[in-house]
Amino acid sequence: MKYLAFLCCLITQNLTAQNITKTTLAAGLTTIESAAPTGFKQFYTSDANATTLQVDNIPAVINLRQLVITYGPFTTEAERNAKSLAIKNEIIKQRKNYYTKTKTNLLNNGVIWIGKNISDGYNDPHIFIINDKRKEKFYVDLKFEATDELAVNYYIKNVAERKSAFSRSFNKVFTNANTLFAGMLGQNIPNESSYNKDTLYKALHIIEGTTNNIIVKDEMLGGTIYQADIAADLPRDRAIILLDAWRIKISEALGNAYYYNEKTENYQGTIKRREVNFKLVKEVKSPGKDVSVNLTIVREYSGDKFTLTMEVSVYDSWNF
Repeated sequence: MKYLAFLCCLITQNLTAQNITKTTLAAGLTTIESAAPTGFKQFYTSDANATTLQVDNIPAVINLRQLVITYGPFTTEAERNAKSLAIKNEIIKQRKNYYTKTKTNLLNNGVIWIGKNISDGYNDPHIFIINDKRKEKFYVDLKFEATDELAVNYYIKNVAERKSAFSRSFNKVFTNANTLFAGMLGQNIPNESSYNKDTLYKALHIIEGTTNNIIVKDEMLGGTIYQADIAADLPRDRAIILLDAWRIKISEALGNAYYYNEKTENYQGTIKRREVNFKLVKEVKSPGKDVSVNLTIVREYSGDKFTLTMEVSVYDSWNF
């Protein structure tokens, strides 16, 4: 009986060993990326976070639809930084058509974004190399994002920049994104919200054709947002037609040197629905910041009427 128990244990150990995929980053990059569209399900185990994958002898884990490989600890910051650079160089060596961007997160740690260039734009980044420090030790977290919901950013093509009263009005806001709209902050507006601590200001500059213009300092996520209403009390089909007209107006105001994506994000609540239907993206000069323009259809709190709003947003790479 003892022999049978020992034999069963041995078989289990052998099966477990056979199920573990061991690879290096260089050899395993294709395997990892090919699993990204399914959220890395092929590496799942009965443990919620553990996987059957080891990369460079490091067990990979799943965390919020990211596959994470943690290198370290390193005794010095210089050692850690050298490792993150080596990881980036290895990935770019394997993927000639990928781009890299260096950012900083809220903890002022270096973050390298890596994504795929395409013929008419680029995919959102799906690989992140994060320099971190935990309990006085230094680490590098290599994260692969599940790619089933990645946005694709396209060049705006064949849109001649049109000089008009609207374009001058709009571009005054857009170009001030570099300064976080510092010259446009008016009187402070009391924030009556019970669920956020954002600081609100009246906007001193009004984009032609908009109302209710305010500037929001997003205290939790580190962003600054110029917000305005375009029209309210619209039936949904009319709101969609108006959104498309404003998409053209804004594209003509900016010209071809920008990107857009068509990713739609829906937030369904009991009484409110938010749909991001159009987004323009442009990296600004401030390190680690991007500026974007969102045209959004928002369901109003009562009935089936909708408001079309516009946001010009500047955010740090807070979510990485």
